[in-house]
Amino acid sequence: MQNMQDDLPAEQALKACSLVHFHANRMEELLAPLKGDLDGFLHLCNCSEGFAERMFSYILNRPVRATVIASILRGDKSCKYEIFL
Repeated sequence: MQNMQDDLPAEQALKACSLVHFHANRMEELLAPLKGDLDGFLHLCNCSEGFAERMFSYILNRPVRATVIASILRGDKSCKYEIFL
């Protein structure tokens, strides 16, 4: 919230808030076994697929389905998801 008070653009402030999310979900502990294992880490696209479903379901107040349509592990440049409303 401090970032919001510093007159940062909304996108930058929200990105900065990811640090709170990272720590609140104990991501360092979760990711520790994957440190140095890029292939193992890239398999987390499926984890974030479920996270995307939960976020969109929450915002829309109804179930949605997310599917990984591109991932670095599959040779793509980034992870991309398709959200079925």
